[in-house]
Amino acid sequence: MAEKVLVTGGAGYIGSHTVLELLEAGYAPVVVDNFHNAIRGEQHSFTAVIHFAGLKAVGESVQKPLDYYRVNLTGTIQLLEVMRAHGVKNLVFSSSATVYGNPRYLPLDEAHPTGGCTNPYGKSKFFIEEMIRDLCQADKAWNAVLLRYFNPIGAHASGCIGEDPQGIPNNLMPYVSQVKEKGKEGGGPRLEGYSWCQGPGKT
Repeated sequence: MAEKVLVTGGAGYIGSHTVLELLEAGYAPVVVDNFHNAIRGEQHSFTAVIHFAGLKAVGESVQKPLDYYRVNLTGTIQLLEVMRAHGVKNLVFSSSATVYGNPRYLPLDEAHPTGGCTNPYGKSKFFIEEMIRDLCQADKAWNAVLLRYFNPIGAHASGCIGEDPQGIPNNLMPYVSQVKEKGKEGGGPRLEGYSWCQGPGKT
């Protein structure tokens, strides 16, 4: 029987790609989009958890910081408590390159200092990383990986899953893609200081 892996936020952009990769690797992923309401009712025995669930818009986090701290921090604490209660101690956490704050050097690498976050979203990710480190320090049976990335893009080779958000996207590349497509149609939104297929400051 295939090993089961719980994927929180598995219906999201990165989560859906991860679920597909897990399936192709022979695992049995179980997706939960809101573990606060659902995880206690799950009737599965997991060997690991991949944690993508949470709020993720930098700009919105500045406007609604308490929402980001409540959902991201409290949600992760609840997940970790449930994992501990059921003896599941293998975790992959979807963090963010925002934990580095303003870069001291480029390109960024894992040796770069963290914690100089410039927004509540980044701070929530940094605080979660610290919680996971403390947990692993207190209990050596825990195995955790912290994934840090910035604006992941692309679609699956099948073309069946990708990112096409409704409304104004929160990430750079989907926004640029929408501007490109609407620019081709005419009258679409424009990046500040740019017009489609022309350089900065040109009209």
